[in-house]
Amino acid sequence: MTINDFLKVDSLTISRLTDAELKEIATGGRKIANQRIMRLKDAKMTSAPAYQALPSAVKKAGGFKTRDVSRDALISQIQQEQQFIRGRTSTVKGWKTVQTQAAKKADQTIKGRARYGYNEAGQLINLKPGQKSMLTAKQVNKYWDVFHKMQQDPKRGGAVGSAEIQKAVYDTIKNNPRKGTKSLEKLVAERLDQDYEQMQEDRAAAADAIRGGTSSKL
Repeated sequence: MTINDFLKVDSLTISRLTDAELKEIATGGRKIANQRIMRLKDAKMTSAPAYQALPSAVKKAGGFKTRDVSRDALISQIQQEQQFIRGRTSTVKGWKTVQTQAAKKADQTIKGRARYGYNEAGQLINLKPGQKSMLTAKQVNKYWDVFHKMQQDPKRGGAVGSAEIQKAVYDTIKNNPRKGTKSLEKLVAERLDQDYEQMQEDRAAAADAIRGGTSSKL
């Protein structure tokens, strides 16, 4: 089954299919969608909007499944597969194109003043008069590469929240503008480890203070 054939299957056609035909359609869509999902994961580009829009169960399972699925669930899955495949950012090439266009958009100027820029969270924003972009388009690419690397690291991603990781990545990039992605990853990892140790020490100190206050009352 080609991509176009699969995307042409509408709700009326689906309602007239037998269970066997329905599973065949869902299987065809599953193969197309899962191939794209794997390529995005292999390229470490799971920040793509199309991937992020996938149901959490699909992302957790590593893709769509068609074994032991009810008719109603298959119908819903076909619609989810079509929605994902139609997404421009469901392919590595498509997501790269969107990122490149966003970077070019950020570099546009109106009367010598930037119209678009990036905030500290690596998000593309409209700049207000006199407001400067916190990151360059090139730095944003490094930002998201390092952020997702840290977030996927069980030791760091599981120990601190997304906000802490974002701040650590932003601070490190701003303080080391010429460093490559690998060097930035190492520096951010060291920063997060230090932050985690400090957090543990603060918690221990707070617990000791509470215990001390309780003992004095007794």
